[in-house]
Amino acid sequence: NSQSFKSSSLTNTSSEDMNDDITNDQSINQSTNNQSKSVPEQIFPPLTISHVKEQYIEYINTSHLYWDIFPHERVIDNINKDNDNKVINNNKYKDREKPKSLDELRSIPYPVPPKPSMPPYYPIAYRKLLELQVLLPSIYLSVDQVIRLLKYFPIEGYLRVQVFQSVFSHIVDLKNIYLIIEELFTSDEYEEACHRMGILNLFDPMRVDRFYALDLRRREYREWCKILIQLAIVEPGENWVDESYRYGRYDDPISGWILPNTWTQPDSDNYGEGGPRHFGWLTLTYRSEGFGCAPNIPLRQQLRKKTLIGFK
Repeated sequence: NSQSFKSSSLTNTSSEDMNDDITNDQSINQSTNNQSKSVPEQIFPPLTISHVKEQYIEYINTSHLYWDIFPHERVIDNINKDNDNKVINNNKYKDREKPKSLDELRSIPYPVPPKPSMPPYYPIAYRKLLELQVLLPSIYLSVDQVIRLLKYFPIEGYLRVQVFQSVFSHIVDLKNIYLIIEELFTSDEYEEACHRMGILNLFDPMRVDRFYALDLRRREYREWCKILIQLAIVEPGENWVDESYRYGRYDDPISGWILPNTWTQPDSDNYGEGGPRHFGWLTLTYRSEGFGCAPNIPLRQQLRKKTLIGFK
């Protein structure tokens, strides 16, 4: 992908010129000014490599791998001692921070990778992204056009996700957006797009068959969990496959866990404790085909109104 970007029509800059750009703290204008005389001069503000590095570092630091705006996850503490030093079960909860040591990181299901350095072609690609943002107010795109556009940009640095963010409000057929997030994006880009834009803006109740890892501390993830529960209740067959629940991301799943009845109730029931929990991680695969399963189209169309796709 990086090679196709270097040789694409988005830039005529050679790899040697690109290397010159990233070794000097100079304006990136010099590598783009001669490419298109028909583009307004306003898309060439002063932009140095230092500016681009700052943007890259900030974007990576706030990516789904390293950014967590929610409180510490909670884990159940079943082992407590009374005054006589006897072990008792009282199912209390406590906050837990993320693991700190490398040994602990290696033992958890979701290890945090090291932060990557900025790719050498990132400044040129980012320059093209800024040019695209200047032109966007006057154009609207179909999903097929967005896919062709994204293929010009490299995967590294979440550049394709950044382009997707920029053009998202100009997409005219959001019902086909699954072609981007499910079929074009890598799993890492998929997670980043959900992190940046929210699953209620990206997911479609008409197309729910996939694997899910839902952090129930996030309101939108919890709301999507409620959609999956409604579908599982009404649609026939065994819709939830390999479901599991853990109190925190770094905990083992609860053995033999199945969907509790309280999760199917409105949030106002059970003294305000109805519905899915407000913490923990739920993983499952939803299916609506085969094994006696069948989609309920009227219900899915009704649930669509709870997402952005149902409004556009």
